[in-house]
Amino acid sequence: MAIETRTEHPHIVRAEGVAGGQPVIVGTRISVAFIARLLQVGETAEDIIASYPHLAPAAVYDALSYYLDHKDEVDRHIADHSPEKLARSLGFTIGDKGQVIFGARHPANARHVVTATLATPRPSAHQARKEALP
Repeated sequence: MAIETRTEHPHIVRAEGVAGGQPVIVGTRISVAFIARLLQVGETAEDIIASYPHLAPAAVYDALSYYLDHKDEVDRHIADHSPEKLARSLGFTIGDKGQVIFGARHPANARHVVTATLATPRPSAHQARKEALP
C-alpha cells in the first residue's frame, strides 16, 4: 500500500509510487495533471464527470481547484512530459498517425510500434455526443 501525503485539498493526495508522486485524486491513479490536460483541450468539469462516473463530482472540482492553485507547477509537469519532450529524452519518434516508434529513426526500420495515447487527448464520449447533436 502506498503511503499517502495529504494536501490542502481534501480529495487530492500525493502517493509514493503512484503517478510518479504527482498529486492524484484520492483512491485513484488519476492525476491532477491528467484532469488539467482534459480542461486544456476543451473538456468541462461536467464532461469529465460524465466520462469518469466513478469519480465524485467534488473530487473532479477539487482536482480543478488544485490545478488552479498550483497552475505553474502542474503546467510545468505537463510540459516536461509532453510526447515531443519524452520522444527527445527517451529516443523514440511519433509517426504521422500518432504511433510511438522505438528503436528506429525511420518507421520502415522500426523494431516496435505502439499506439500513442499522449499526443492529444481525444474528446470524451460525452463531448463527442454533444458535438454530434444538430
